[in-house]
This record gives sequence, C-alpha cells and structure tokens, in this order.
Amino acid sequence: MVQNAADSGVSRSVIAFAKERGLRTINIVRREKLVTEIEELGADIVLADHPDVAARVRAITGDDPVLLGLHGVSGEATSLLLDALTEGHLLRAAV
Repeated sequence: MVQNAADSGVSRSVIAFAKERGLRTINIVRREKLVTEIEELGADIVLADHPDVAARVRAITGDDPVLLGLHGVSGEATSLLLDALTEGHLLRAAV
C-alpha cells in the first residue's frame, strides 16, 4: 500500500497495523527531514514528496503490485498516489 501525509496520526497508525499484519507500506512525507522518523516507526519505504514520486515508487516496487492507496491530502498529491497504484486498484481517503 502507498499513503501520503505519512507523518499524520492516522498514517502512523496505518504503519503500525500494517507491520503487525506483515504488510509492506510505501509512505510519502512532505519534508525530507521526516524520512528517518517515519522509517523508525517501521515503515518499509519512505519518500519525500516530489512530482516524480510515482515514478520512484514504480522503480522501487518493480513488478510488485501496489493494491491500495490512502490519501490524507487532496489535490495534486492525490493524483500522484493514483499514478503510483497498480491499474484497477483502490484509493481511499485516510480521514
């Protein structure tokens, strides 16, 4: 799964729940300085937001499908998550 606003309270909970269940997470934060903090929570992949973030996600995941996207930020950030998802899979609001 991929989520933006990965430093929010909801996203931090998602990371914990996913880790408990053996699910991998791709997490997008707005500021580079948050990457290490979110990694220390148990996030598998943490990327700073950038217009090319979807391409970076695809480069990291390769042929592995990204089946779920959770968005806590609307607008262009939501479009970036849609670009990172495997075609035909699900995007949900994380609020």
